[in-house]
Amino acid sequence: REQVQAELKRLLELYKNEEVSITFTGHSLGGVMSTLAAADLVHGRKSKMNTGLQKNQVPITVFAFGCPRIGDQDFRKIVESLKS
Repeated sequence: REQVQAELKRLLELYKNEEVSITFTGHSLGGVMSTLAAADLVHGRKSKMNTGLQKNQVPITVFAFGCPRIGDQDFRKIVESLKS
């Protein structure tokens, strides 16, 4: 998690004058991991985690396919509350 956040922060600084977006994609277990990583990143942006994303409104997208259902109703409510 910390490695991904540090790399995203570095890349956002490197491309600060560009229009950027973040896309997660995965199949099967990779789809689960992509969904969890994106939810964690968006939740961190909303809670002002130090990723550099709070300064930039960077679109975050997930393309997950062939993956099992993730979480329970509580997780679903949290993820749905993150939609902007």
